[in-house]
Amino acid sequence: MPSFLTKGLVVLSVASSFGISPLAANAAKGGESTSHSYSEAAREFGISEKDFNTQLQQAAKTSSTRPSSRTNYERVHFEFRTFNAYDSTYRIPKQTKSAYHLKSNTVNRPWYSAEAWGQSYKAGRTGNVSVSGPRVDDHNIYQIKANKRYKLTNYLVERYGSRNNAYIMAWSHGDGNAWGYWNPDSKV
Repeated sequence: MPSFLTKGLVVLSVASSFGISPLAANAAKGGESTSHSYSEAAREFGISEKDFNTQLQQAAKTSSTRPSSRTNYERVHFEFRTFNAYDSTYRIPKQTKSAYHLKSNTVNRPWYSAEAWGQSYKAGRTGNVSVSGPRVDDHNIYQIKANKRYKLTNYLVERYGSRNNAYIMAWSHGDGNAWGYWNPDSKV
């Protein structure tokens, strides 16, 4: 039997014995999967959609405590851990009605998920809110792979006006990291 088939069978059998979902096990062995909604992302973590949304909100609150003095805000370094699967970019004020630009350089996972977020006092509560879909309950989640460029759809300026802080929330199931660059005002 070819080695990649043997590896896949071993990963799936070990994963099932520990109660890990097949989707997460497939991502661990490098297989393709789609994660375009909160319900699919929640299934990847083996939790409910409500719990996933709660954890994402908690991660957004803690990301606001990141240091604001950085020489290069546009450099991205995401750290994903089994005990803390979420990370975010630094916050940069957004000026135009354009996509967030994300250039992924190095990803030591098969892929990670990313979503456009923003912070505005007009959003209420903590001010941290997903701005990835045309309606508040729509979520446009991207699968980010190494050495690719992405334009993340967002409605931050349309909903809350310019000069609100833009950032990218990212998550991945398991240990790993990713490097790249991003800009909230993509040139179309």
